[in-house]
Amino acid sequence: ENFTLQPGNIVNNSGNYTGLIAGTYTVSASDAAGCTSSQTYTLTQNPLLSWNTPIVNLPLCQNSSNGSITVQASGGNGTYTYVKQAGNVTNTSGIFSNLGGGSFTITVTDGTLCTASQVLNLTAPPALSFSSVTKTNVLCNGIPTGTVTALASGGSGVISYTLQPVNITNNAGTF
Repeated sequence: ENFTLQPGNIVNNSGNYTGLIAGTYTVSASDAAGCTSSQTYTLTQNPLLSWNTPIVNLPLCQNSSNGSITVQASGGNGTYTYVKQAGNVTNTSGIFSNLGGGSFTITVTDGTLCTASQVLNLTAPPALSFSSVTKTNVLCNGIPTGTVTALASGGSGVISYTLQPVNITNNAGTF
């Protein structure tokens, strides 16, 4: 017996064809007497496994671990399993929390073992530090003429300054 696969006119003696992509195929068999028979098959495929837009919450401070990544895949087939590197954290929710700054590779695997990966970066703000602090001493005993002026940089958002032990707070750094 000879078998022929169309499209492609691929002939073999077993009738086994592997490595095919989705599409419609016709297999014809012929025997030594010239008798033939044909059968048409359609091979389907699952939708492409892909990513929806991730939700990334950056760490609030340098060296903190309060950032998070939420990912969701679509397409593919079956239940999704998500794995975050570094740390090899696996879940089915796509939510990864307690993250510091860094680069994270997230891989999703569907029920048919198809995979998709993406790299997400969490950028922590620069460390909050004082650029300068100046002071003016009290000139006369008992008269409140002393000053402190602090200037900080880094961090995220508006910097708030608090003078202790009097618990005075402002955004200028001048007391």
